[in-house]
Amino acid sequence: NLTIKQPLFHLYVFDEIRKSKGALRKNEIVNNDSEKLIMLESVRHYFNLIKYKNLVELNQKKQHYYSAKYNSSLKLLDGGNISVQEHEKHKNSFDKSIIDVQLSRNELAGIKNQVYIFSGKELNDINDIELVKLKHREFIAENLINLAYQENNSIKISEQNIKISRNDIASQKSRHYPTIDILAEYGYSDITQGGSQFGPTTREDSTISLVFNFPIYNGGYQNSKTRQAKLNYEKARYDYKNTKRILRTEIIDTLNKYNIGRDQYEVALQVKKTKQEKYDNAKLGYEKGIYSDTDLLSAQIEYFESESNTKNIMMDYIYNKLMLDYLSNDLNIASLRMINTYLVW
Repeated sequence: NLTIKQPLFHLYVFDEIRKSKGALRKNEIVNNDSEKLIMLESVRHYFNLIKYKNLVELNQKKQHYYSAKYNSSLKLLDGGNISVQEHEKHKNSFDKSIIDVQLSRNELAGIKNQVYIFSGKELNDINDIELVKLKHREFIAENLINLAYQENNSIKISEQNIKISRNDIASQKSRHYPTIDILAEYGYSDITQGGSQFGPTTREDSTISLVFNFPIYNGGYQNSKTRQAKLNYEKARYDYKNTKRILRTEIIDTLNKYNIGRDQYEVALQVKKTKQEKYDNAKLGYEKGIYSDTDLLSAQIEYFESESNTKNIMMDYIYNKLMLDYLSNDLNIASLRMINTYLVW
């Protein structure tokens, strides 16, 4: 016996099709968001590599400086020119500088491990970044928020979840409605040995019928599925509202950081210029015998520290701008090309 059942009219199928289209659209949005998030995370990881590489170099210079001061204190202590307490202060500073170098190396190794987990590749060479004049873009917070409400991928995903949940409710409700199927049956029997007073016989028959199914009661299963779909819909609506609140907060916080970053960068450039002039004067004074080697090292450290701080502020400023672009779904590969022009190759 062979039975073939072909659904002819099941109302819930159309709702399932709409739900599947919504799921496909959601996956497209998730894929687009993942690509942009990879760009953003790539920049964040590489900026962290630059920050901690520069921190290691700065701490090494500090260690050299405190080593020079410690050696000088040994000579002064032997000559009775300083107290034991003053000598121990220089020794403690030198010991701490050794630990600081090791800690910064460990932090750099940790960042490299994060990059390896993220990209699957080990980075041996880390480029530095040069200080450049940045063009600040003025944003109006409310305009940026309204744009993000329309373009942000998290908002779009939440909207798709609402549509999918709504279609799921319709699909579950439609399963209460009657269905129509086409049923084709074919039967074949072969009686070759006994069992028939007419001797060996064969028989075959086939039927095609239109079956109307009317659901009456299935133990409350379908009702519970409908209630679950409604709860999922309410959750999707709540998630959508919550996503908008979180997005608004992220935009305002990032925009504030971006705007204050411009002022911080300008001040840091001025401080760096002052420290560079002081360092240049110290080098000139050292050549003429006015400054000691520790005075020169002190000025050098102040200069390199101001330079490192300025680079960190610039990278934070650039990253906050990229974050604003990401939140408004405006981040693209051109942003990465721009950052490449800032790197020292």
